[in-house]
Amino acid sequence: MQANGKDEASQDLLMRSGMLVKNDKGRTYDRFRERVMFPIQDQRGRVIAFGGRVLGDDKPKYLNSPETPVFQKSRELYGLWQARKHPRRIQRIVVVEGYMDVIALAQHGIPYAVATLGTSTSETHLERLFRIVPEVVFCFDGDDAGRKAALRGLEATLPAMQDGRQTKFLFLPEGEDPDTLVRAKGKAYLENLLDHADPLETFLFEHLAEGLDLESMDGRARFSKLAVPHLHRLPEGVFKTLMYQALAEKTGIDVDSLKRLQPPPAPRPEPGEAPAPILDGPPPTDPEEPPPENVMPIEEPMVESLSPSSLNPIHRLLGLLVLKPALEGHFPDALLVTEGSRDAVLLSEVVAHIRKYPEVTTAALLGFWFGTPEGDFLNALAGRETVEEDAGLEALCTALVEKLSRHPALDAARQQFEALKQKPYGELTGEEKQQLLALTQEIRALSGRA
Repeated sequence: MQANGKDEASQDLLMRSGMLVKNDKGRTYDRFRERVMFPIQDQRGRVIAFGGRVLGDDKPKYLNSPETPVFQKSRELYGLWQARKHPRRIQRIVVVEGYMDVIALAQHGIPYAVATLGTSTSETHLERLFRIVPEVVFCFDGDDAGRKAALRGLEATLPAMQDGRQTKFLFLPEGEDPDTLVRAKGKAYLENLLDHADPLETFLFEHLAEGLDLESMDGRARFSKLAVPHLHRLPEGVFKTLMYQALAEKTGIDVDSLKRLQPPPAPRPEPGEAPAPILDGPPPTDPEEPPPENVMPIEEPMVESLSPSSLNPIHRLLGLLVLKPALEGHFPDALLVTEGSRDAVLLSEVVAHIRKYPEVTTAALLGFWFGTPEGDFLNALAGRETVEEDAGLEALCTALVEKLSRHPALDAARQQFEALKQKPYGELTGEEKQQLLALTQEIRALSGRA
């Protein structure tokens, strides 16, 4: 700041690049003060951001530059440029959790490690890695955090597993990380572990089989139900065929029957197609006139014609939860219900399921509700969401939860509406018809504000 931020224009540039930040009192200061700096380079070697590690005990321990027009965390990997420029052509890349792991491995003769930048491994990351090498190894601590990171890596890897590509998973002994292990045991020891890491199919099937008795018919049925959505995400090719054959051998179910377990994806709207609102058509103006048929039922899964922006908060939250189960931490218990509207109850059930199984993946969530109307509904809702940066998804989830919290009357109005619709319209009293009309208008107004 002292060298390059002496005038207003320079300070503005430093602010936009994330080097400077302004606090609530309007004071400007160095984002990376009292930190060791790690330059982050793009694939052409240009410095586009920085990471900083604190020297003392302050939090957070690591800090990255914010995203800018030239720096997107879902695209960049720390150490990738150096790995590509190594004189000896590399045949695999190891994905680790932090800068220090990358540096320690390079110092001990393993120059092909990279680390994500404060976000989960993305499909973009994997495509970039597989354009350079045929093999990617995820190397994480063996604790819960490491296994969760590996599962997120698995989810990102599945669509990238074209024939000829290989993904492995290595979990280090308790209390060890790549930095400490390579310093204690050396290069040869760690590379031997990498050579014998679990291939994708082993890690996937062992994870899905946890807690199941594959000797029982019920256990094999549940295992199949969990596995098929994962296999469905693989690109067409020999590897996908072999994965289905391996699943058939484990379950005793033929390949064709397994493939029929996966429901077809919900169709996306045609380009230019106007999204249909949740409540379609004008409200009735005459209480003696029945509400239009296309208004009922309010919470019928009409998602196939909806864009994300037209969905109500509960529907959007369901879609986001399926895409990123870790978002359940944003839900206060006050929003969780056991009775009421079907959507609200389903939202609560999804949150409860994630809390019971913290490592659950997107495919496992869809597999749990597979073959039910709720499963089709969740699949369609998730298909309407786009995958964003973790921070973007979290901000959107927080905003939707706040909106939902501000409109408890919406759920109450829907419950009253559903209760009145249990009676044939001709049997409603004049007062009930007036109430039905008022509820229709109230729901439309509340949905619009939400």
